[in-house]
Amino acid sequence: MAEDHLQPGGALQPGQHLASNNGLFALVMETTGNSSLWQRGKAEVKWQSNTWSPPSSLNMQTDGNLLIINYSNPIGVEVWGTQTHDAGSAFQLLNDGTLIIWGPHGPVWQTDPVIKPRPTPTPTPPPHSWCCTIRTPNGRHASKSVVASNFADATSECNVLRINMEEPL
Repeated sequence: MAEDHLQPGGALQPGQHLASNNGLFALVMETTGNSSLWQRGKAEVKWQSNTWSPPSSLNMQTDGNLLIINYSNPIGVEVWGTQTHDAGSAFQLLNDGTLIIWGPHGPVWQTDPVIKPRPTPTPTPPPHSWCCTIRTPNGRHASKSVVASNFADATSECNVLRINMEEPL
């Protein structure tokens, strides 16, 4: 089973990957030098580093910086980085597809989640019972109980009653 994180000093070599705990996402260090986030069952890349410089590896530095380093020369060259320098930080792939660096005091870098949380629906207020009493100039009068969720809707119902009462019999 693949890990979902890189500890300080950890690295993904070409062909290795991290997997979210729920198995929906994999962050792959491609042999092309690009790091790509894939969602199970989807044919498109959800996030990528856009680094095409093999041979490269994804490295969680002990200083808190996440880097892609190209090793085509003996010293290695940084081709991508998060520019986070919070010593002791770890990198993780979350179950919603978010890539995140956790510093000692909380998150210091992250991508947007691939799976967005569903918005909480606005609750509909319970309907209220309203009573309309209409008295027309010709002396007719009627009452009607109206169930509506707000005063404007209740007023509309009362206006229908008033209009109906004003029509001649």
